[in-house]
Amino acid sequence: MASRRLEYVKGSLDEIHLEKEDKMNISKLTAAVLIVFVILSFWGQTFSQSKGSIKIGSLSALTGVGSQMGQNQRDALVMVFDKVNAAGGINGQKIELYIEDDQLQPTVAVNAAKKLVYKDDVLLIIGTPNSPTALAAMEVTMEAKVPQLALGVAPKITQMNNPWIARIIPVDTVLGGHLAKFAVNEKKFKKLAVLHDSTDYGKGGMTSVVDALKKLNLSPITIETFNNEDKDFSSQLNKIKNSGADALIIWGLHVQGAQIINQAKKLGLTMPILGSSGILQGNFLDLAKDSAEGAYFVSYFSIDNPDPKVQAFVKEVRDRFKYDPTPVSAIAYELANLTVATLKKTGPDRGKFMEEFKSMKDYVGVTGRVSGDPRGEMGRGGVILQIKGGKPITVWAAK
Repeated sequence: MASRRLEYVKGSLDEIHLEKEDKMNISKLTAAVLIVFVILSFWGQTFSQSKGSIKIGSLSALTGVGSQMGQNQRDALVMVFDKVNAAGGINGQKIELYIEDDQLQPTVAVNAAKKLVYKDDVLLIIGTPNSPTALAAMEVTMEAKVPQLALGVAPKITQMNNPWIARIIPVDTVLGGHLAKFAVNEKKFKKLAVLHDSTDYGKGGMTSVVDALKKLNLSPITIETFNNEDKDFSSQLNKIKNSGADALIIWGLHVQGAQIINQAKKLGLTMPILGSSGILQGNFLDLAKDSAEGAYFVSYFSIDNPDPKVQAFVKEVRDRFKYDPTPVSAIAYELANLTVATLKKTGPDRGKFMEEFKSMKDYVGVTGRVSGDPRGEMGRGGVILQIKGGKPITVWAAK
């Protein structure tokens, strides 16, 4: 990170025209040294915003197919940080939120992360809900030694020996395991077909399901894949229909999930459908309509959870934004509150923040239990929701 920051210094030094032949007087030399010292001190690894606001970045898709999740993240962060600022901030410092749109594109995510880190000078970044863009942004935050609190669930995110990453969302290995166990142990399905998207998110989920089934002495009867740009899924669905499967597990995002479920109904697939947490997001239920009735989805949050903390959160979102919070809303809300609690202990110091954040033990919030892990893998638990009467209802919870 120092080398990139030195590029910002270079412009200032060039104006002083340092050449070997020149007899630079002491005042110019002193000025050059002071410029380097001041700028590097400001940008140094021991980061501090002690005299100004605490700058926090939000990275997510605000446009494109993943926009609903990104907007849910943004709204939850705004809701928490507005409330904190209204109460005086964190130890007297207000939070300033910098919001970037990654458009669900890894290349865009990289550029947005660079802007947040090198131009906006944020203390940390929250995001993104999409695994491929989270992994792309990590290339920037890991090199820059900037904390990134990710919402993506691909296992790879915490398998890269990156000390600057953490997440509280249960990962694919956890959620995929819950979904497979529910399908086999609770619903008694034995011939499962798997349909997943071709991104890291879809591949990671598929692998998690396959590994979990293997522990139950089963293998998928067929595995099919699709791209997020696809509109026609009839080829994959017809293969699944003719495979002899007694249930279908879909791992993808909400727009594609709705399209697949709608097309499955038109093609006459009558087998039960189970899906990933990425499908039950945004306006999935509006897109899928009656086709989603009876389907099961693994998640880490449900608005029908009677826990007082959950119901208070649901009410707060409904009152302010006039919609029901999604799982992404809940994770972003949790991350915002945990960020505030951590900063109250550490102040705006990146290293201390990361150490304290990853050391928390058995915090219970609106998304369940969160507990520390050296890799930053902190989410536990999960629930299975079934669509009944057009609404997701909790039918199973991990112990």
